[in-house]
Amino acid sequence: DVHSTAIVTSEALISALDGGVWLAQTIATRPIVVEQLANMAANPDDAGRRERLRGITRSLLTAGVTAARFVDAAGAPLAEAGSFAAQADTPSLALARDYAATSRLVWASGFLLATDLPIMDRGEVVGRFQSEQRLALMDRLVMRVRDTDVSSDVLICNRTDKVASCVPSKLYPKAFTIPMFDAYGKVNLPINRALLGESGVLLTPDLRGVPVVAAYVPLGRTGLGMVVKADIEAVFAVIRQRLGWLALLLTALTLLGTWVLRQHVRPLVKQLAGEQARFRAILDNSNDAFIGLDGDGRVTDWNLQAERLFGYTAAEVRGRRLSELIIPPEQRAAHEAGMARFRHTGQGRVVNQRVEVVAQHRDGRQLDVELSVAAMAAGDSYVAHAFVRDISQRKAAARQLATSEQRMRDVTNAIPAMVGVFDAEERCVYANELALKVHRLGRDHAIGMPMRDGLGEASYAMHEPHVRAVLQGRRQSFEGSLPWRDGTGYFQINLVPMHDPQTEAVSGFYLMTFDITALRSAQLKQERSERRLRSITDNLPALISHLDTDGRYLFANRQFQTLLQLDPDKLLGRRIDDVRDADYVEQIRPWLDKAMAGQTVVFESETGPRDGEVRKYQQT
Repeated sequence: DVHSTAIVTSEALISALDGGVWLAQTIATRPIVVEQLANMAANPDDAGRRERLRGITRSLLTAGVTAARFVDAAGAPLAEAGSFAAQADTPSLALARDYAATSRLVWASGFLLATDLPIMDRGEVVGRFQSEQRLALMDRLVMRVRDTDVSSDVLICNRTDKVASCVPSKLYPKAFTIPMFDAYGKVNLPINRALLGESGVLLTPDLRGVPVVAAYVPLGRTGLGMVVKADIEAVFAVIRQRLGWLALLLTALTLLGTWVLRQHVRPLVKQLAGEQARFRAILDNSNDAFIGLDGDGRVTDWNLQAERLFGYTAAEVRGRRLSELIIPPEQRAAHEAGMARFRHTGQGRVVNQRVEVVAQHRDGRQLDVELSVAAMAAGDSYVAHAFVRDISQRKAAARQLATSEQRMRDVTNAIPAMVGVFDAEERCVYANELALKVHRLGRDHAIGMPMRDGLGEASYAMHEPHVRAVLQGRRQSFEGSLPWRDGTGYFQINLVPMHDPQTEAVSGFYLMTFDITALRSAQLKQERSERRLRSITDNLPALISHLDTDGRYLFANRQFQTLLQLDPDKLLGRRIDDVRDADYVEQIRPWLDKAMAGQTVVFESETGPRDGEVRKYQQT
């Protein structure tokens, strides 16, 4: 039966298209892909993530994709692998929007599926996945029909308004169009009937005016229609000479159906099995758990990683409701309500999103997982394909990191210093409260700000040579001054390199700035006071000194040089009995002890240069 044969053939073509669309949608919703694109959107200059995305793109060429490209939300390319065959003038047919929006069936010396899918993260488009897949199964099926005899052909078309647009075929080597209706408003040809959703068999002249036997069918929800046809004259010339028109038609239909069945359906089953095995191998080697659900929320696919993650084997879960397996009891009612809406609309809170949810293991323990779901039309309802990634360790690490960061905030906010952490690009990744207050910045504004912008040109110029040094791994410490609070501020600045724990490369630096204005001001005041004291005492005709309780010189005027030939600068910090002669020390010892005990004493002594004239002095 030619009609039944056409139906079987169309199902094979639909299966090939479904597989290609599924693969593209699966790639566009994989958590690792979404994560990379989201991070690239937030930090487009991250060379490490860009290289990882290139590696992912290259790996897709082993999964049945012949060309792949990731672009950002503005369309700028991020990574590409393989060679794209489709050009602007390459014949192509748009697939139905409710089947595979922005996807096209392309004819480029064979059939290609070209896709351009958005990559969504929390409701926002963070990039697009563009790909081409060579539909080898479809090529083989169509070519076998066309190679049967000189008149056999297959037409594949879609509807664009009032015309049918068709890709090239054997008898029509260029893309062409056919009006959907004739001048009287009647449907024109079998392909037009297929595009209106009809299926059947007609004995009719084709575009050449040649009588043909044509079986026509719509290709499911793809928006495409197909006609398999052959010239009656070429295929059944001998039979036509012996039979009347009715017998000829019945025989033609029977033979055509048998011919298609033998030539195509049997090898097609084998090819479909091969395609399914290839997809299964891809899924089983995925690092993420993959779960396929039918429109009722029952499990149809369950890969090896899903077995490892949730503790159920594929045989145990197939045909069971997902809510009975991995959905926590308190969330099952909401899950079932969501699946009921999804079955009819293909829409839902988690569809085309990357969301974090809680799932349940077979043993009852709960797991933190990241979920990404893609919807696919299947007849009058929708099925779901979900990738699930275990993020329990990541969440635990995030909690530890939050605790560590809070501890760092508590410590750095207690330090009387401005503390900042900067990456290798000199962008701020942390600032304590004092630093934010001094620079009049909000925390959200400061994070990511270049160091130059935060410090200002004058301060950055003072820091810059030391920043260059610390980024080469050398710890830096220096003092500097800047205009500060209607005066001059003095600062002690320390820069410590920060190393990547895996590569040991310098990944940034810590900056700690202490305000030493008060200390420095006190030192300057003391220096000015000592200069005034010296300017007075150096010009008095007397020996003036200051000793601490251990007998060490803290001050000596210039008369020590003039009268005793002792350099006053070299006396500082030295004990009196180390620099003065023993007789002199012996004379003043009793008086010195009384002075150290708090008495004011006046006495006479004799002293002079070690090799010079001894003089008598009155001492107080």
